[in-house]
Amino acid sequence: MATPNQRKTKGRKYSTRTIRVITVLVLVFSLILAAALLKVQVLNHQDMAKAASDQYYSNQVEPARRGSIYDRNGVKLASTSFVYRVGITPEHVYSRAGLVSEDQILQRMSEDLKVDRAELDQAMADKTVSYVQIAKNVPEEDGKKLEAFLKENYVGGVRMDKEPKRYYTNGDLASQVLGFASYQEGKLEGRLGVELAFDDLLSGTAGYSYAARDNYLSHGLLPYAQSQDKPALDGYEFYLTLDMNIQEILQRDLEDAIKAYDAVEDGMAIVMNPYNGEILAMASYPYFRSDDPTAKPLGIKQKDWDPGDEKTIQWLQEHAWRNKNISSLYEAGSTMKALTAAMAFEENICTEQTPYNDDPIQVLDAEISCWTGHGHGTEPMEQAFWNSCNPVFVQIALSVGVDRFYDYIRSFGFYEETGLGLPGEAACIFHTNPSILDMANLSFGESSGVTPLHLLKSYAALVNGGKLVTPTIVREMRSQDGQIIETSSPQISRRVISAETSSRVRKLMAGMVENSANYTNTWGYQIGGKTSTSVDEMTDQVTISFVAAAPIDHPEVIVLMILQKPSSSDAAGTEAQIVTQNTASKILDYLNVDRSYTDLDAYKLGKSIRTPDLAGQTLTQAASGMTYEQVQVVAGDDKTLAESIINYQIPAPGTLIYPGSNIFVYEKKPDSTQVVIPDLSQMNYNEVISACNSVGLIPQFEGSLTGNCVAQKMAYPDNLPEGSEGKPGDLAEFGSVIKVALQIPSSGQ
Repeated sequence: MATPNQRKTKGRKYSTRTIRVITVLVLVFSLILAAALLKVQVLNHQDMAKAASDQYYSNQVEPARRGSIYDRNGVKLASTSFVYRVGITPEHVYSRAGLVSEDQILQRMSEDLKVDRAELDQAMADKTVSYVQIAKNVPEEDGKKLEAFLKENYVGGVRMDKEPKRYYTNGDLASQVLGFASYQEGKLEGRLGVELAFDDLLSGTAGYSYAARDNYLSHGLLPYAQSQDKPALDGYEFYLTLDMNIQEILQRDLEDAIKAYDAVEDGMAIVMNPYNGEILAMASYPYFRSDDPTAKPLGIKQKDWDPGDEKTIQWLQEHAWRNKNISSLYEAGSTMKALTAAMAFEENICTEQTPYNDDPIQVLDAEISCWTGHGHGTEPMEQAFWNSCNPVFVQIALSVGVDRFYDYIRSFGFYEETGLGLPGEAACIFHTNPSILDMANLSFGESSGVTPLHLLKSYAALVNGGKLVTPTIVREMRSQDGQIIETSSPQISRRVISAETSSRVRKLMAGMVENSANYTNTWGYQIGGKTSTSVDEMTDQVTISFVAAAPIDHPEVIVLMILQKPSSSDAAGTEAQIVTQNTASKILDYLNVDRSYTDLDAYKLGKSIRTPDLAGQTLTQAASGMTYEQVQVVAGDDKTLAESIINYQIPAPGTLIYPGSNIFVYEKKPDSTQVVIPDLSQMNYNEVISACNSVGLIPQFEGSLTGNCVAQKMAYPDNLPEGSEGKPGDLAEFGSVIKVALQIPSSGQ
């Protein structure tokens, strides 16, 4: 048995090796600790200091409000509101002042955020998580109510992040012009049209506040903390030159024409003031919705439409989103003859009565003939313009000469940008070193490529007295408190032709319409214009178009409508003329331009017909067949397309209808619908026709057709809905006949 001294000696005994190992370990640990301290306190000092700062310093971003967009009349087309994304840190969701309980907080959040209470309870269950999102896209009004409640009761642990959201009220009107904006990387960014072109000015500049803050909703400053603040600068408000009423007229007429003539390669149309260059309307079919840009456009048959599919997006980019009025090239065809005529007058090459032979003409190795094939023989220059004879304008161009001819083309603005300022504008295409054959073809609009806007810009100079005006889409820019920042004014680039030449060209355009007045409906207005039919030599398909100036003596508007590759082999510029003149007439009515009916107008207005039975025909066949009857066949619903077989029509076959009326056709019999009877008091014939067409009533007239409405009544009151007396504001069945009495006002009225 060991003695106590022996036990004591044995307990204190360490080997030299053990001591050395312990010493080494202590030294290694000390070195590691020293290295770590060196790294943290010296080498990574700035990074670690920043990390520490970030735990209690925060940078609050205050997003700028994107400016709204309006039409010329103050109709709001696009606006911005804020939505909230709301999240919580469960451990910190309580009132610092003890003013409300957790149950009260959660109940209020459930009500304001429209979130089920059970979901909130579940989100609060785990107190260890640092953040749980409980709601997104919360409307600004609801978010502000909750924000006020939480702030008033000193509730913490709730994070509310504001995000801007763009709202559109234009539907599919002017969608390619307006464009759209989407939320990307913390802000709204313009994608097309005005939204993209003026993105910086619309966006404004975000603000911020950088300071040490707490974890409560208000992110209040910590005691004695100083903040660095920069207020947000909201974006500017844009007032466009567009008039949504004119835009609606243009789009609906273009869509009806597309369906009527089955224009498989789309269509374009523009309305412009020729004196100041303001674009009043601009349409490119098919349309899309700014508020839902990937939705399937109406009237488009696309099987298995998938907005997320790359092919779908590509189709949208090529057909629906692209503003083809500024980005597509087409052969202007015979509308170029007005420019060639202007050159002739300006250079004193001929007068309106100078005789020309329309026989085929040889230019280098090409023979150029009239569209008739055999020509019109010898005729005055103005008659050649009305007849649209190619050889005559080739002769005029040869007299002008290649260099001078292309100087005029350049002067009319075809070699430069239009100045509109929207993205995606294409450059016109002409031969680099043109020969006399190139010039000969261009004299009647072939072997070249121009955009619709370039052509309309040149026509503005033709009819406004000879000045080349820059097209504009923005009328005014304001701050969000209403201060005017900038106002557009007419930009005149140069004088292209004399005022006298402009007047002579207008008379040629007026004569062209007068000579086709047997099948066009400009009753009460003197409208001038020029037709065009250009042929794709690869496919033999045509593009038909018409430029109208209305009224021709001092045009309020110029209108261009283009229908690309209609399926009907007989389609020509005349069809485009009828549609465009009808559109121009509606626009003049809207602008309150007085009609002045002649005796000839009264005779033509009285040529009523009985509706034929259109069953079994396609929409395109029926529309083409009725073209020269001055009656429009239109699809009664979105399901009836160009190739649809007609099985039902309103009004029924045999119904008496008047020039300008609509026949609504359907693939399937529609459900019965009711419409509001309009007040037709003091409207003239055309205004009555337009008002009735817009709601689906069939007008029949009594009295003087050049007078104004003095009485109206429903033709078959027994068929009216229960409670309706047939008075303005009452209901009637769609397709009902309404009797309208017209009377010429006495001189004393």
